[in-house]
Amino acid sequence: MSRALDAKVVAALKQADHRPAFHAISLLFTAHNGPELLELEILGRGQPVSQGQFYLRDGNAVGVPKLVLLQAFIVARQILQKHLLQCPREPPEGDEVLAATAVLLFMDAEHLTAANTRKRILFARQRAISRDDAGALLDRERVFVNSLLTSRLHRHTKSPTLWSHRRWLLQRYSAAGLAVDGRRDLRVVMTSGERHPRNYYAWCHARFVAELAVEGMSTEEQRLVWDDIKKWCFAHHDDISGWSFLYHLACRRLAGADDALPAVVKETLEYAQALTWRNESVWWFLRTASALLPGSAEDEARLQEVHRLLLDSADEASEDKLYLGKAWQWYKSHRGMAVGGGSSKLG
Repeated sequence: MSRALDAKVVAALKQADHRPAFHAISLLFTAHNGPELLELEILGRGQPVSQGQFYLRDGNAVGVPKLVLLQAFIVARQILQKHLLQCPREPPEGDEVLAATAVLLFMDAEHLTAANTRKRILFARQRAISRDDAGALLDRERVFVNSLLTSRLHRHTKSPTLWSHRRWLLQRYSAAGLAVDGRRDLRVVMTSGERHPRNYYAWCHARFVAELAVEGMSTEEQRLVWDDIKKWCFAHHDDISGWSFLYHLACRRLAGADDALPAVVKETLEYAQALTWRNESVWWFLRTASALLPGSAEDEARLQEVHRLLLDSADEASEDKLYLGKAWQWYKSHRGMAVGGGSSKLG
């Protein structure tokens, strides 16, 4: 959605009392403790609300008109500025400043001052309460930030500020001796990856979760995580970010079984043949994983069979044919070599 304001919106912002809008929108966050996430959406002019109404709501799905959010933002900004001028280093009493930062981040995912202010408030409160109460405090913050990261808010799903805030939040769990549910956290990444394909920041966060939580899981739990990511990759086969993370789990021995990677390579080849998957993302995974694995001559013959079938049936001048050609060249030159990481381009 465009950030530009038309003349009617500017006039409305000058005339209206914005405090009711702020209280209504901030209450969405302060009154919602989860565990379900809010599904937030910013509505355009074609989706008006009734007089005296500040948003549309159906269960946890909430649509807020852009004008209402702007009104709430103006008040929230004033509250935060007042706090920073009066006592920037002291955590405020009450919840008004925390509520203001929620509205600011809903409007502007990169409002770093709002994110840092939330950190200071939460850190101070966590230190002053018991471990159980700290868990409840962090859970509420997790619901808030997860709601922003998984809603249909284009800038939020790929916000470095919000993903950094979530990383800080998971570190607070660990500092308090509280368990981190890695599988649940990776579902947030996958949902955000659906909202914004090739979501670099989301999948970088997935690697952090793998290090923080997946490494300590049982093999059964790791296998569940592996299956979750594998299914996501099959459903979004043209998104290299998911394939790269799947390969990352295998390289870190976090797949839950030694045969997990060769099994998924075999399954991916079957899908590639049946559904004519020629795209760069799938073949980045197939060439890289196959080069790493100590496969048999039969395995290589199967890879070559599917590759040749797709290559021969591709349009001569297509990018797919170029990707397939480069994939096989790379595979032959790197066969038997362990390769880490991911690349957005074959070659």
